[in-house]
Amino acid sequence: MPLLEVRQLLADRYQFHEFELDIARGELLRRGERVPLEPKAFDLLAILVRNRDRIVSVSELLQSVWPDTAVGRGSVHRAVRLIRKALDTEGAAGNDIVETLPRRGYRFKLAVREIGSAPPIDTEAPGFVGRRELRAELETRFQRVLEGRTELVFLHGPAGIGKSATLREIARQAEPAGAHALAGQSVEGPAAPPYRPWSRILRAALDRTGASTLARDLGYGLKDVARAMPEIAGPLDFQDISEPMIDRDARYRVHQAISGWLRASTRRMPLILLLDDLNRADLDSLQLLRFLVEDLPEERLMIVGAYRDGTEADPGRVALAEIMALRPDADMPLGELSANEVAEFARVRTGRTWSGRDLERLVDASGGNPLFLEQLLRIDGLRSPAKLLDPGIPSPNRAGLQATLQRLIGDGSESCREMLSFASVFGRDFDPVVLAAGSDRSLQEIQEWIDEAIRLRILEAADDGLAVRFVHGLIPEILRSGLAAAERARLHARAVAGILATRAGPHEGLSELAYHSRQAAGITGLRQAFEFGIAAAREAVSRLAYEEAAAHFERTLAIRGEGLPGLAHRASALIESGQVMILLGRAAEARPLFLEASELARQLGDPVLLGRAALGPTQAEEYDQLDDRQAGALVEAIDALGDGEPALRVQLLIALATTGYYGDRERTLSSSAEALAIARTLGRPSLLCASLLAREEALGWSPETWKDRVAHGREALQWAAREEVQPIVRGRAMQHAASQRLESGDRAGFTSQLDRLEQLARSHRLSYFDWSIASMRGMQAIFEGRFEDGRELIRKQIELGARLNPNLSSQVAAMQQLFVELATGHAAGVAANISSLVDRYPEVSPWRAALALALAESGESEAAREHAEILIGNDFEPRHRDFIGVVLAGLAETFALIDGPEQAGIVAAELARLKGSCVVVGAGLAYYGAIDRYRGLCAEVVGDFDLAIAFFEEGLRIDRAMEAHAYVARGRADLGRTLQRRADPDDAERAEQELIAALESAERMGMTTLVRQIRDPRSSRPIEARRA
Repeated sequence: MPLLEVRQLLADRYQFHEFELDIARGELLRRGERVPLEPKAFDLLAILVRNRDRIVSVSELLQSVWPDTAVGRGSVHRAVRLIRKALDTEGAAGNDIVETLPRRGYRFKLAVREIGSAPPIDTEAPGFVGRRELRAELETRFQRVLEGRTELVFLHGPAGIGKSATLREIARQAEPAGAHALAGQSVEGPAAPPYRPWSRILRAALDRTGASTLARDLGYGLKDVARAMPEIAGPLDFQDISEPMIDRDARYRVHQAISGWLRASTRRMPLILLLDDLNRADLDSLQLLRFLVEDLPEERLMIVGAYRDGTEADPGRVALAEIMALRPDADMPLGELSANEVAEFARVRTGRTWSGRDLERLVDASGGNPLFLEQLLRIDGLRSPAKLLDPGIPSPNRAGLQATLQRLIGDGSESCREMLSFASVFGRDFDPVVLAAGSDRSLQEIQEWIDEAIRLRILEAADDGLAVRFVHGLIPEILRSGLAAAERARLHARAVAGILATRAGPHEGLSELAYHSRQAAGITGLRQAFEFGIAAAREAVSRLAYEEAAAHFERTLAIRGEGLPGLAHRASALIESGQVMILLGRAAEARPLFLEASELARQLGDPVLLGRAALGPTQAEEYDQLDDRQAGALVEAIDALGDGEPALRVQLLIALATTGYYGDRERTLSSSAEALAIARTLGRPSLLCASLLAREEALGWSPETWKDRVAHGREALQWAAREEVQPIVRGRAMQHAASQRLESGDRAGFTSQLDRLEQLARSHRLSYFDWSIASMRGMQAIFEGRFEDGRELIRKQIELGARLNPNLSSQVAAMQQLFVELATGHAAGVAANISSLVDRYPEVSPWRAALALALAESGESEAAREHAEILIGNDFEPRHRDFIGVVLAGLAETFALIDGPEQAGIVAAELARLKGSCVVVGAGLAYYGAIDRYRGLCAEVVGDFDLAIAFFEEGLRIDRAMEAHAYVARGRADLGRTLQRRADPDDAERAEQELIAALESAERMGMTTLVRQIRDPRSSRPIEARRA
């Protein structure tokens, strides 16, 4: 069925007493006769009817019915009065239908019967003409959606070209084509709320599918979506949305939740998302759109966005351009109407046929722009073609439209013109209640002027209720541009007064107040502009709108002059702004903010502010080396605190210990020790657990620290079980415990801790651990010999790690890929990649060991020996003893390939201190099998075959217990080869058995390098014959 040719819509209907409520049609009927009811009052009635089994709070009604408009409780009370009037139940009797519960809310009391779906209705939109090529292209793309594809379309063009009309036409004809259409429009105003288009889409989905289905589809991300879009929290009956201010992963969880909702929705039915006015969308909404464009696989989904062309280099247009670059095939520009389309448009509007010279004049006068054409045809007397010869007819451009508007309002009253000027500072949509409160006029007077402007076709009733809107977003822009600067400032000051007089609570309308107070700063004062700006930024952070918060902080911190709050307020705002920048991955922009905050803290002599400023950059530098300046800031803050604020001191010490890990080793150890000592005196479980983990990390993964690390890890795990410990700290304790179990060869313990960590991450939506879990699962797949699964998990952890710590994630991925590529015969390619890592991370000794091994595998013995000798000459770089296991393992493999008995003996002496353990890198991020296998390699190189066989047998025992099938295959090949080399006749049969078993396992797992080594006639002449 063609997408743009037919229309059918089914909707919910409810019956109570003698009334029928048809939500899709927007009708309240009494005995079949329509009962007039304003749109907002209708929406409120629908909410009460649908939630008739519970009390609906005033705040919930405000969030649901007026999600993006600053109105007060009076708007709710007025809507309830309108409902009671419509139901003919004024006075006390009204409480029998819509019950008022003081301080609690409202409840619908009548018995309600759901009467199912309405019959098909025809809402054919007159005036949508032409666009045949566009219709055909959209139809082709929609057919691909029905086949299971995801299609993206971005409509764009100049103002008034028909983008919104096209979206409405798509929505109008989606249902009969077999799809749901959900629309979300960005607010056309200077103080747009974050996530506006997405909250509208989710609200439409909620109305369509119900709260339980939407909540289930959002999954574990429900709580975060409710934080980001509180207007849907109430209808979802999800009231607990309080969270700490800074949450590193919350916005990513929102993105994942929306992606999951789309997947679940498109399994039930094809879905079309319509996003209008993207050029006005907040950056957080655009970031969500980008995530979906990058993340969604092939689904039955069509996303159609629309935006106005422009040349402004603002962040929103930059973000749009980046999204477009991802999918250039989505580009669909809209041009002017053809002459035939203009003729059809004019015929629909005027009721007469236009052709010949008359049509040419109309085309010339309008430029084929539907908006301009519409405005021209609205001018009194212009329905006659002869009027087009009037030299006073404006030209088809912005200036011409402004002249047209002036003609349209010329017959209006002076009060109406004043009201329109005031309304223009709010943007396209505005609330008459706020307008009245800000103008000292009665609501009745405001409504009369609104009615006058509607007759002039300058205003129209908003689609979603009692709010009013300009017929096009260009109109308020033009009206504002015609105001003198002083007059604009005065109107913005009145807007502030109106919002303050009508908002429901201190957290309502903050974005609007920040904008208007900044524009009116010359009248209302800089202090008010600063305070509202910071409040709006904090509110945006609480809603996970980090881009919006960053913009508020930037604009507010740029305010300079007399009357601002004190330096302490500015320093605190700078720190919070820096934290937001880090959340956005813009650490370079955060550092100057923290530096300025530090300087202000020094001027004030405030050690707490100094500590917070010093702590800020470490949130972005986790696992990386601190430079001297950053380390100095932490030390300065610790010294300034002295014995005061011990909890903050512990946090600073932990930061100095963990982020400075590759720096001053002694400082790392002393800082972690002091942090743990203070944390024990404070007795706070979460702080104590974090200090124990920091101490465990500071001790390093070396044999000398094994007992202490185990003791600290076990104690941390015990404290982590306490309810008051933050989930992210509890998860880190589980991660460390899993690593220790891995290191000791305890597969059951490792699996148990990893499963518990995964369960914790899911239940608390801790995407912080998604990367480490993917890394550990990838490592597990690799040592089990499931290389394709391992490669897929490596790709996943690279993608996830790019958000948290790209340097660390790329190195961990390279460590895991090293074994896979060497095992599958790609040593030459690996050597080139690892060489670049050696240059990039010279302080990370495992890369040089890995390079030596890759070169040896590639046959470049001398180059391999050169790198191996560097490590031995540096005493294995004892500055990083936590890497000693993997370095020694790589050297043992290298000297087994290039034959270095003297060097192998040195390596063997070091390996002896690690006997009985496994080679693990970091907190369980890479695994290279049992240490005893590498001891066996060294013993074989020096010619002690008896000792080598004993080591190989012990290594096999550990690797079998770990179910490390890839290492078992290598160990059996090592054992078989050494038995052959010992040349004892009694060993011959066993040697062949071990080699045959190793060969079969290697072939099954795709370990081509091991297969080639076993088939080498110098080491296994009888193997192929024996197998045959």
